[in-house]
Amino acid sequence: MGQKYPNFVFVQTDEQKFDPALIDKADVVAINWSCAKHAVTGKARSYARKRGKKVIYAGVGNEKQLLDLLYKECVAPGKQGRETNGANGGE
Repeated sequence: MGQKYPNFVFVQTDEQKFDPALIDKADVVAINWSCAKHAVTGKARSYARKRGKKVIYAGVGNEKQLLDLLYKECVAPGKQGRETNGANGGE
């Protein structure tokens, strides 16, 4: 998906040593809890919260579902709040 969506930044599900500064440039942080390791999701979630970034939790397994969730939470009118639980996910 990285080649198809060059404005998105993807962190591999087991990439525990990713640079959290990537989150500084993000408008939204989407965490796919169904396939990412706990250490990766925890690091991303913690850093995003400290930076006041919107966090979306996704439990989806395909591109269309993820894009639909991002649209619903980020583009569709009337959406408010800093954190949103998406598609069977959340804390």
